Amino acid sequence: MTDAPPTPSPASTRRVGFAGLLESVLLLASLATAVSWAGSWYWLCELASHFRVQLTVVFGVLLLLHLVVQRRRLALTLCVVGLVANAGPVLWATRPTGRLPNPHDARLRVLSVNVHTANQDFAKVRTAIETSEPDLLVLQEVDDRWMAELAPLERLFPHRLDQPREDNFGLAVWSRYSFQNSEILEFAGVEVPALAVSLTVAGTPLRVLAVHLLPPGDAEYADARNRQLRAVAEWTQTQQGPLVVVGDFNATPWSPFFQDFLRYSRVGLGAAAWSLNPTWPAGGVGTVLLRIPLDHCLVSPDLAVLARQVGPDIGSDHFPLQTDLAIPSVADGATRDGATSVNSR
Repeated sequence: MTDAPPTPSPASTRRVGFAGLLESVLLLASLATAVSWAGSWYWLCELASHFRVQLTVVFGVLLLLHLVVQRRRLALTLCVVGLVANAGPVLWATRPTGRLPNPHDARLRVLSVNVHTANQDFAKVRTAIETSEPDLLVLQEVDDRWMAELAPLERLFPHRLDQPREDNFGLAVWSRYSFQNSEILEFAGVEVPALAVSLTVAGTPLRVLAVHLLPPGDAEYADARNRQLRAVAEWTQTQQGPLVVVGDFNATPWSPFFQDFLRYSRVGLGAAAWSLNPTWPAGGVGTVLLRIPLDHCLVSPDLAVLARQVGPDIGSDHFPLQTDLAIPSVADGATRDGATSVNSR
């Protein structure tokens, strides 16, 4: 008579179950990482590259758990490789770059707000703008209704260029400074506006481009956004002097296409310190783990980024992005049009 196999104890079943769970999560994270590195070849793969911060956290936790629970060489190796493959691009993209400010620089605060066309929390948006006290306000997804609701803020921003639309691609630039010239542009044949304005801050001419690039929701839109990125990069090369490009890029800094944009354009993140600044998706606690930085304020090398800060919930699917810039001052102590000294902030 053959003896019956021993019945596994509850403790060993739990160990096998937990080990199996770890291996499953490791397999999925490794697959997502491998897919993300193929982002240059296929649009769906690029979407995975936007979540490198999340994958970094997953691999870090898995490494600790495998060190405690299993210590299998293959699993530990995969954890280390996955951690480096994801953390490396994030650390490289968010490292401090650009020039350091000096005491004579003028200060300029830029606030970028994707209001979300369907959003009806007008008071929240107005309050966020008034609290930030920006010198330059860039609005995305504004339609005629939004322009009417934000009209009370015109007392703060006497100069503006706007192109409201009903399709989530309306743009507006409001400023405390007067515009020397302004343009409504389109890039790469994509029929959505970009707004370019020229102004002077403390005697220094400054060129600003406001953009809202297409979201890569399918292959056609992803290709159009990539063409927009290339065209904007080429446009920056034609501009002289200090330059700011700001808005919703629908790409993270570790996207291969955004990296190409940074490589070939005159602008960069110019970070004063390590920072991530995730702006999308806004909302409740359930979205925290998915948040990624899609909104950017990029600057030419002659400008310095003093600080970046993500704003409050305004009812939109994006958080505002506030950026404080240091601009080389031609006339130290010069004043804004009817405003206080630019060096007073």
